[in-house]
Amino acid sequence: MKKQRMKVAVLAAAVSGGALVGTSVLADELDNVLEVGNAVAQDGASSQQRVDAIQEQADSIISEYKQVNDSIDGLKLFNRQMQQSIDRQEASIANIEASIQQVTVMQRQMQPLTDRMLAALENFVALDMPFRKSEREQRIADLRDNMTDPRLTIAERFRQVLEAYKIENEYGRKIDHYSEVIDFGQGPKEMNVLQIGRVALMAQSSDQKTSIAFNSNSGQWEVLTDDAYRSAIIQGLRIAKKQAPADLMTIPAIAPEAAQ
Repeated sequence: MKKQRMKVAVLAAAVSGGALVGTSVLADELDNVLEVGNAVAQDGASSQQRVDAIQEQADSIISEYKQVNDSIDGLKLFNRQMQQSIDRQEASIANIEASIQQVTVMQRQMQPLTDRMLAALENFVALDMPFRKSEREQRIADLRDNMTDPRLTIAERFRQVLEAYKIENEYGRKIDHYSEVIDFGQGPKEMNVLQIGRVALMAQSSDQKTSIAFNSNSGQWEVLTDDAYRSAIIQGLRIAKKQAPADLMTIPAIAPEAAQ
């Protein structure tokens, strides 16, 4: 009986020992599981951090990509606008080059044209009534000198000739007066000249005793004996000097002779 109790006691001890051993093993396994879980959790956290970092990087790349695309669209629009501007500039350059070629041709033609115009003007002045003759002849002489002046462009020479034509044209549209020494067969004498366009050219002495008129047919000054002309010249001089209003007056207009 005593032996049996001892066996039971031994068995109980064995069982107790076995239970302790089993509990210890379970604890170790649980620890391992917990360690593995912690490791997995740590790995998961690390993985999540990496995922978050990759996501942030991806978002940054996408944002940068969008910005680059926007920049590209802006550059494309800018390039199109610049290309249009370049196309217009090239067309303008082509027009300018064509104009330069035309100007070159015109320049070669302008000098001979200017010379012919000046020669015609000189001939016209020589055949015209001799009002302000020395002044007009000096203008022609100055233009002759300018035609060979290397400092003047062809365009400037042409402009000066046109200006001379304009001055000559104005002479025929106004009433003018000036003083001039005239030799009309009685010796040089200071006369008050009255020019009425290119219709009549008359002169009168300061004492109003002598009146003369230019005869375009003969090319000579002629003495006027009719007293009506003397009064008309006095009136005309007053009108030219703005001392009297414009009015009708009798002038010795001589009709040109018919060409033979």
